[in-house]
Amino acid sequence: MNKKILTIGSVFITIVLALTACTNGMDTANESSGMNADGSTTFVSGTSASAIRMISDINTGTSESENGIEMGDVYEENRFERPFTASDMVYRPDIDILEAVIASNEVHYFVNIQLNGEHPDGGLPGIYGVEIDTDLDGRGELLVLAQSPTQDDWSSNGVQVYRDNNGDVGGSTPLQPDENYTGDGYEKTIFSSSIDIDSEIAAAGWTQDDQPIVSIGFSKALVESEEFSWGVWAGSDSLQPENFDLNDTFAMADAGSPDPDSEYYPLSALELIDNTCRNTSGFSPQNSITGVCEDAYDSETTIAQSDGFYTGGLIGGDDGGTGDNGGNGGDGGNGDNGDGENGDGTGNLLVVTYEDLNGDGTQDPDEPLALNDDFNVSVRANTCDGPLISESALAEINLAGLEPGDYCVGVDTGLDLVAPSQQIIEVPENGTAIVDLGLDLLGEENPNLDPDPDEDTDPDIELDLDETSTDEDSGLDLLP
Repeated sequence: MNKKILTIGSVFITIVLALTACTNGMDTANESSGMNADGSTTFVSGTSASAIRMISDINTGTSESENGIEMGDVYEENRFERPFTASDMVYRPDIDILEAVIASNEVHYFVNIQLNGEHPDGGLPGIYGVEIDTDLDGRGELLVLAQSPTQDDWSSNGVQVYRDNNGDVGGSTPLQPDENYTGDGYEKTIFSSSIDIDSEIAAAGWTQDDQPIVSIGFSKALVESEEFSWGVWAGSDSLQPENFDLNDTFAMADAGSPDPDSEYYPLSALELIDNTCRNTSGFSPQNSITGVCEDAYDSETTIAQSDGFYTGGLIGGDDGGTGDNGGNGGDGGNGDNGDGENGDGTGNLLVVTYEDLNGDGTQDPDEPLALNDDFNVSVRANTCDGPLISESALAEINLAGLEPGDYCVGVDTGLDLVAPSQQIIEVPENGTAIVDLGLDLLGEENPNLDPDPDEDTDPDIELDLDETSTDEDSGLDLLP
């Protein structure tokens, strides 16, 4: 263990660096592919994470709160302190948040969530998340969830990213309960993975320090503003995207209360849930912001003075930078993607969605990546009815560490398609398959418009290393 003291105003915080296998595999990231010279893969890329902001939460795991808690749970403000099971009120330390910090490098945001302990049976089987409010109105726009994160390593397995496209999270009064709420929460899936793939979009993991620390990393491309507020969640079955805001979905009488003096005690439908107030990132607030912690307005207590930042958990740097007290950073190794070859027998898949300005099915130099997210790209194993590997509404999806073989790349959209909506491609061993998906901007005037986008999939398309399939590009009609 290597410890570093970070000074936050007059407060000293000891942050433990677990220099174990989990961080050793992340210190030598390559910005373009996340692949190391030895063929291993990493999630982190860019420079050392820096500029922390912190959120502290109540420790519910005391003898006084063995079967409930009188303070900290404010249902009317969507603030929950409920790390207990329903009815019998058994305390769960793996759902009890103690502290959270956020950091960033050039490519990613990283959030660490410190918990009060593991599940009584060991590990962290819960759901952990970060909610982001980009327009600072109290209504969240982005939600990143990680279920049962992997210990001592980054993994995208069980990680989902959601967006509220229709703006109904929070109902008519964000963070306050609304009767007869009919919203659908975070209805748009931006990224989801059911297996452990190496993706620069989002990943999570946890490590054991004095207490368990969950680390969640996600691409800055997901966040539509450099200034936002953020808060963290820990929970179980009720922590689902369609349930936000939770005090809109669960009426007080149904939710129950952790307060033994409440008429709604004990907990009922809304059990095993904990969250924090929010802090800001990218700026120091000068005025009141809905949902933001009161002490966030004192920048002396929330901003760490540090050039290179490393915290306990899986956050690690790749440039060997040092912090304000001279603590050592990452190993500073040089990443090398080996010209796209993994060297471990696996393969890579790159899916690029772009604006096909002339509707010819080929990405020209002046045709940018797509900005419209009215589509989902899915990747399935073997066939188009096979197991779902990943789905995303991002314009660029880079999946590494896949088993060689056939994969189906499909486009789910309400827009017209120039080409069939599904393609079978072969991911080569130690190589990369590339699929281009063009969004048709010409609408019905495009002579290449597919008259029946629901037709059967084209015959199998086999792609060699770094070869792009231009004949079978899928075009989405944005001007029907």
